[in-house]
Amino acid sequence: MSGDNARAVSQILASVELSKNDLPKLPNLGRAYARMGQTEKAAAYFKAAMQSRESVDLVLADGRVMNSKVAAREAMASLQTRVASH
Repeated sequence: MSGDNARAVSQILASVELSKNDLPKLPNLGRAYARMGQTEKAAAYFKAAMQSRESVDLVLADGRVMNSKVAAREAMASLQTRVASH
């Protein structure tokens, strides 16, 4: 599965120049990096999404719709919990 996450990161980064305003991509990159164990990179993308002036509604993999800042906060909390338990 690590290869899938690496491919996801590569595709997201290659699709369009990434900016701090690319809100749909920031949480997705964070999640992929978190699954690969790269927690510092993951946290940086979650923080960028949380600190953005804007927010967008995201459709999550499970079909739920969630605000990008809320999604990033939840992902960051999950990452912190996972790091603390190791």
